[in-house]
Amino acid sequence: MFTPNTDCLIFKTSRDSFDAYGTKISGKPVKSRCGVVKLKDGTHKTTVRADSGGSRGKANEYISDSVLMFLPTVDIEIGDKVKVLSIMLEVAEIHQRISVYGRLSHYEVELDRGSS
Repeated sequence: MFTPNTDCLIFKTSRDSFDAYGTKISGKPVKSRCGVVKLKDGTHKTTVRADSGGSRGKANEYISDSVLMFLPTVDIEIGDKVKVLSIMLEVAEIHQRISVYGRLSHYEVELDRGSS
């Protein structure tokens, strides 16, 4: 069993409430603790045009490759937003990790930048 060592905020995303622009509305933040496995966040230069013409135009693409661990008592779902170390991320995948005794040990949560 692991011990979470990092503070984070979880914003529960409403499944049926949208704002005027069609974006899901996030609720009030809930304080939680997590374990950081991987937290990569930044930009990557990418070509603008498929043929990579003479202009050599470039664009900045935001990338995020993050994995956090949460205790089984934490209520987290796909689509929720998590703010950890001043980085706002969206839950993309949740994997249950089982101990050698056959009990739920923790959740391994994969996150990305999301739409915001």
